[in-house]
Amino acid sequence: MDILGLKYEEETDMSLLGIFFTGRPVPALRIKKGPFVSVMYNSADILRYLWASQQGTKNEEKAKFLTPTPETLEFEKRLDVMGTKIQIVFYNMIDADFMKQLAGRCVQRVPEWQKYFHRLASPILNIVIKKVFPAAKVRESKEYISEILDDAEKTLAGQKFLFGDAWTYVDIQLAAFCAVLFVLPEEFAGRRFNAVDKPYLPKTGCPGMYEYQKELRTSYPLVTAYTSQLYRELRC
Repeated sequence: MDILGLKYEEETDMSLLGIFFTGRPVPALRIKKGPFVSVMYNSADILRYLWASQQGTKNEEKAKFLTPTPETLEFEKRLDVMGTKIQIVFYNMIDADFMKQLAGRCVQRVPEWQKYFHRLASPILNIVIKKVFPAAKVRESKEYISEILDDAEKTLAGQKFLFGDAWTYVDIQLAAFCAVLFVLPEEFAGRRFNAVDKPYLPKTGCPGMYEYQKELRTSYPLVTAYTSQLYRELRC
C-alpha cells in the first residue's frame, strides 16, 4: 500500500492473539465504505483486491508489480507453504525472550491490555503452538525452506529478479520471509530489530537457531543480498 501511495491507518496488534479473536494470527485488511466494513484475512485475497482496485486508475502502472501470472501464482502457493514451515522452525527453535518480541510484548504501539492478556494466555498459547507446529516437523520444514531458497538462489544467479524484468509481489513476499528467518536487514520491522546477532543469540532457548541462520546466510548469499536490497529500496 505504501508502494501504491494509498492512504491507510495501521493498527498495531499482537499477532498471536488473533488465534483467540479471529482464529488467525495474520494481519487483516479492513475496507470501510459508508456504513459497511469488509475484512480480508487471506493474503492472496488482499493482493488480488489491491491489484484489481487500481485498474483504470492513475495508480494502474504502480500496481503492475501485483499483476498475477501463472508463474507468480504458482510460486506464491509455494511461498504460502514456506510461511507455515518457517513458523514451525521458529516456534521450536528460537529463544523464549525473543519470542516475546515477535509476539509484540516489547513493541510500544501494542495496546497494554493486549500485553497483559498475552501474559495470562501464554500457557494456552504454548499448548496450541505445540500442537499446530510440532517439533517433529522441524527437519522436513527446513528441507522445504531449502528447496525454495535453492530455486531462488539459482534464479538470481542468472537474472536480477525472480520473474521478468522487475520485482513483483512474490519478490517482496520472499524477501519478507527471508528477512525474518535469517537476513534481518536494518530496515526490518520498522528498524525495531537492527542487529543480526543480538536478538537471535539465545539465552535460554535452542542455540541451534543461531547456527541455522549463519548456515542460511552462507549458503544463500544472493538471496541474502537481494533481500537486503529490497528492504533498502522499499522500506527506507
